[in-house]
Parts: sequence; structure tokens; C-alpha cells
Amino acid sequence: MDRRMTRSSEQARVTRREAAAITGASLAAIDKAIEQRVLPVHRDRGQTLLDSDGVALIAIFDQAGLRLPVSVKRELRDWVVGSKPHLQRREQAFAVRGGPVAIRCTADVRRHARESVEYARLRDRYIVRDPDILAGDPVIKGTRLKAHTIAARLDDGDTVAQLHAEHPQIPEAALAVAYRYAKANPRRGRPAPATPRLHRQGPRAKRSGDAASPRREPLA
Repeated sequence: MDRRMTRSSEQARVTRREAAAITGASLAAIDKAIEQRVLPVHRDRGQTLLDSDGVALIAIFDQAGLRLPVSVKRELRDWVVGSKPHLQRREQAFAVRGGPVAIRCTADVRRHARESVEYARLRDRYIVRDPDILAGDPVIKGTRLKAHTIAARLDDGDTVAQLHAEHPQIPEAALAVAYRYAKANPRRGRPAPATPRLHRQGPRAKRSGDAASPRREPLA
């Protein structure tokens, strides 16, 4: 296991909603796991944050398909935090004490953990919230392009490539992570969709024959 990878995975942290979006687990399930103290959490300025250990555990609990006792979840927590199976190249398994069940850290679990690290890296690189810029709305760093406006354009049928063509100075990776950020962090006062699954490629590509959207909100 690469020590640099371990450090980066510990430093890359996501919110509860972002973890739900990455893993597909429900926010309620994540909150319950936090309440049970079976997830390693970090507190920062009133926010509850999760590193890749926490994301891996969420994915393991979600995929287990079993109502695991809290004592078993805590054993799993200690295993994940101590052994980092989600950072190993090969699948690892945890034998539940006193029973025949083995809980596996599958390829999907490892993928979710890696995805959380990459998402956090890109989010911290490209997305900023500054009360002096558009009243604190999240924007792409160095611009006044709102993450939620980008998401609205993409949901209406535009593609990342089209938006990049309008603003070639902005990397496509910045537009894609702005979309993912906006979907995981809806504007206040607007209900969040039930666990929006965030894929690395962003919204689906527009297919030929899809109806054109009658409205296009300008980015700037």
C-alpha cells in the first residue's frame, strides 16, 4: 500500500450528502451509522465530514444486504481504519467473529473509496464559496460561473463539451465536478433528490432524437 495514497485518502473528505451520492446509500442510513458511532467522522466548522475509510464503510454496510449488529459494524470499522482494505489492489475479506459470515471489501467498495478521493481533490481545486462572490453561491474558482447554473444547463441537455466550447478557459474537469457538487449540495430551500447517484462522467450524453430544451440559462 502506497503511503502517499494513504495520506491523500485521509486528507480527502466529503460531506454526508456527497458520500451518499457517491455510494448510492441513503442519507438516513449514513446518519444512523454516524449516530451508532460506526463511522470515523471529522468535524470542521459545523460540518460532519468523511474520509475514504468512512466512504468504504458506507459502501460495505450498503452492499452487505444484512442487518448487521452494531458490535459487528464496529469491528468492521476497526478493520477498515486499521488495515485499509479499500486501498489494497486485491479483494480483502473480514471474518465476522463467532459466525460463518465474511464481509468483503469488493471492487465496487474500492471504486467508491477512490472516487471519493478524486471527487474531493477536484472539488477543492475548482469549487469555491466566498461571501464576497455572488453572495457565497458556489462557483468555479476564478470565475462567476455558478455550480448550480452549470448543473441546470447540463440537466437541460447541454454537454460538458458544449459548455467548454463556450468557456474554453475552464477545464472540462471543472465543469464536470461543478455538476456533481451541485447535485450533491442543492440550494437551500430546495428539496434534495433522493440520493442522487453521481457518476464520474456527469449527466448522460444527449441522444439524437431527444427533445430540445426550450430554455438555456446563460452561464455568465
